[in-house]
Amino acid sequence: MKNYLITGGAGFIGHHLARCLLEEKHSVTIFDNLIRSEKSRLDNLEGYSNFKLIRGNIKNYEELECHLENIDCVYHLAAINGTENFYKLPIEIMEVGIYGVMNILKASNKHNVRNLIIASSAEVYQSAKITPTKEDVELVIPDGKNPRYSYGLSKIVTEVYSLHYSFGGRTNLKIFRPHNIYGPNMGLKHVIPEFIVNLLKVDPTANFKPKGDLESTRAFCYIDDLIRGLRILEKNNSTHEIFHIGNDNEISILNLLEMIMDLLEIKVSIEKTDLNLHVGSSTRRCPDIGKMKKLGYTPQVSLEEGIKRTIEWYRNNLNSDNELI
Repeated sequence: MKNYLITGGAGFIGHHLARCLLEEKHSVTIFDNLIRSEKSRLDNLEGYSNFKLIRGNIKNYEELECHLENIDCVYHLAAINGTENFYKLPIEIMEVGIYGVMNILKASNKHNVRNLIIASSAEVYQSAKITPTKEDVELVIPDGKNPRYSYGLSKIVTEVYSLHYSFGGRTNLKIFRPHNIYGPNMGLKHVIPEFIVNLLKVDPTANFKPKGDLESTRAFCYIDDLIRGLRILEKNNSTHEIFHIGNDNEISILNLLEMIMDLLEIKVSIEKTDLNLHVGSSTRRCPDIGKMKKLGYTPQVSLEEGIKRTIEWYRNNLNSDNELI
């Protein structure tokens, strides 16, 4: 049995990871301020005797540091994610990302935590010149004035700071870039749950109006595959390395929307407009996951099967106003 600390553990990825670790009989401490996470996500974890929730601010070193004692492995996931937030909360996004990684590395070093796994993002490279995209792609901020890139900047700092901090042998460190992860209980502000919820309440006689570019492509990865990849990554001896975890099957947002409509058995007209509320968003993104495949990782859940599972969860957890219960 190991002792784990997950920062941002009440988030989408974090609570799925925590459940996996608890089911493996490990001890898990979640450190989260719960300001933007759903506390209800953790309800099914509180029955485990080896689970603990610490409410704290990742930007405050003193609040964090004391909880690193006797920890074997840290998963640092704390961040403010979501495209809508990129535009609305750029300063807070950068502060959480930058102060957060500095504090977790300093505290881990003080308490001799030997294994750190730190979350980055595909946002560090934006629209790559080569797709599928490998880990050694150049890191890019296309426009410092566009608040969208606040998140990408925070993750660039996370990667560079983490690597250089750990080069001195302080810790075994791996960085992973999750690519378009989806699944049950991921909130309402990501493309797949947005489509599901909006289609469930749409007037069948009205046109459906997506917010972004329907011709853009993404490669979506079901949450269980990501967690499987993280467990493989943790057990590998690689250090000071960056890994893409995701799926390498691309789909356009239009085809994704049509798939969701088919699975919901809902048919409405899609209104294609020039309106794009996500200015600066990459038009194509797909990871090269060859590096992870060499470690034994292969995505196992198809997009259709993953969306079926996600639809089922949202149908069972929305009230009559299509809000999360």
